[in-house]
Amino acid sequence: MATTHCGTSAPCEQEGCSTPTSAPMVGGGARYVGGLLLAVAAGLGLGLLFAHLGLGSSEWTKFVALPGQLWLKALKCIVLPMIVFSMVGAMVMLRSLPCARYIGAMVMALYIFTTVIAAVESCVVASSIMGPYVRALPQDTVDTAQGVAADLVHQRTLSETIFDTIENLVPKNFVDDAARANLLPVIVASIVFGLLVVDKQPDGSKSLTLQLVDEVNQVVIGVVTFLMTVAPFGVGALVFRSAASLNLADVGASVGYLILACVFALAIHAVVFYPILLLTFAQRNPIRYMFNIMPAMMTAVGTSSSAATLPITVSCVSNKNGIAPYIADFVLSLGATVNMDGTTGYLVCATYFLGKLHGVEFTLSTYLTMTLLATLCSIGTAPIPSASLVLLATILTAVGIPLDETFGLVTAVDWIVDRLRTVVNVTGDATAAAIVDRQARRRCTDFGASGSACGDAAADECHSAA
Repeated sequence: MATTHCGTSAPCEQEGCSTPTSAPMVGGGARYVGGLLLAVAAGLGLGLLFAHLGLGSSEWTKFVALPGQLWLKALKCIVLPMIVFSMVGAMVMLRSLPCARYIGAMVMALYIFTTVIAAVESCVVASSIMGPYVRALPQDTVDTAQGVAADLVHQRTLSETIFDTIENLVPKNFVDDAARANLLPVIVASIVFGLLVVDKQPDGSKSLTLQLVDEVNQVVIGVVTFLMTVAPFGVGALVFRSAASLNLADVGASVGYLILACVFALAIHAVVFYPILLLTFAQRNPIRYMFNIMPAMMTAVGTSSSAATLPITVSCVSNKNGIAPYIADFVLSLGATVNMDGTTGYLVCATYFLGKLHGVEFTLSTYLTMTLLATLCSIGTAPIPSASLVLLATILTAVGIPLDETFGLVTAVDWIVDRLRTVVNVTGDATAAAIVDRQARRRCTDFGASGSACGDAAADECHSAA
């Protein structure tokens, strides 16, 4: 029986499956980090030199910083297609997997629940750690023209925020919402489209619509991968612009608080929240279970990709922790696409950090917007290194935070936090697999005892389908 890691007997076509193309990412990841470190050092040194010579606002500074501006514009451009087609693909994948609606609904509910908790935890941690210490930059060093949108958000009451958010779930004009970067209704429309689109032709082959979605998805993944490949040039230029025009004595300490907040939020989620779930809903020994998936965690640190780590995760969960193979294939493959708890926490912390640098005051309505968008955006994150940088622009726009050279401060340290949040993503997938395995076994046993069609026959069917 061939294992596809997509939960079906069909050849793997989803991003994140254990195909041979995933393996080379370890070496590429090392080169990427090396190039990024060199670019950051070069940009920082050159920027400090320009600042020392009083050239921070000169034409030469703008010329050297141009690659960073172009790279940033390209990131903004790819946000919409990445979210739309990734979301459609994820929803179609959910529909096509075996063992059906009960397990599918349980997995999605569990993933959404853990992601929301990660966002809430990060809101609390970010405001507690960065709130008292991260100071706003001087008004003349950053562009605050987009802050008007943030003020409008702040002036709304809680009830208005809730009603507006619910109303915003339904798109009024899809094209207009996309053009205005109002991506929440775009995300909802993509989910609905993915759930309703015809997936097969009469002869059983994939529909033309899904073929188009898959092909565009591959193009988007290729563009994002290219942008991450040339990221050292873009990041180096952005760091240069920041060093030449910003007060790095203050900003440097602020970046340290950003890293601290991210690490603390991720640690709470992985070391406290996941063990509680394992003990309560999976009835597993958290220490033993986590120890058995340690190889997957270490692989995640090296690859910085939940997709590249997927074969190791499946092996650890199935062979060492005894999870049913079809459950492991289903939950982990889907999780590599839609379950991004670590990414959600990072998006919240990074948004709060950049908002504080621009003097944005965060209220309950802002936190609600961040939590909702971080949850939905993380579902559309490609399981490749640093892909969440693309989606960070979405949340920044939604809460009225300017996307300018300060973005380089986040990208400069993203390679550090990226590895940690990938570990959390992989750990979350493995935790969900244990919970689903436990609940599915219990449900099938109960139904089997009562004479239902479920039970051993249903389990055998699931195993044969996998």
